[in-house]
Amino acid sequence: MIMRFNPELVQMLVALPIQTLLIGYFVWGSFWLWVAKWGGAEWVEEKVLDFFLISRILPRIGSDSIKFVGWTMLVVSTILFVICLSIGELSSVFRVYGRDN
Repeated sequence: MIMRFNPELVQMLVALPIQTLLIGYFVWGSFWLWVAKWGGAEWVEEKVLDFFLISRILPRIGSDSIKFVGWTMLVVSTILFVICLSIGELSSVFRVYGRDN
């Protein structure tokens, strides 16, 4: 089975400015770091879960679970950030088979 990639998506990822990646990662990472390390989990547990009535549906969700999600999202976003930084070097890997380039 040959994997086919959308050429427009690859071009968009390659053309993404480095400033956009850095700012996006900084904002996203800062939010999840705040949630995981600096007391944001308690705020999310008190305010957000009550606002969306999630605490009534899933009463077991506590600040420890939210911190775990925060650390997981931080690790996943760091991996994706590194991949997006190196996508320019990997652009030759994404070829569209069956089209003349």
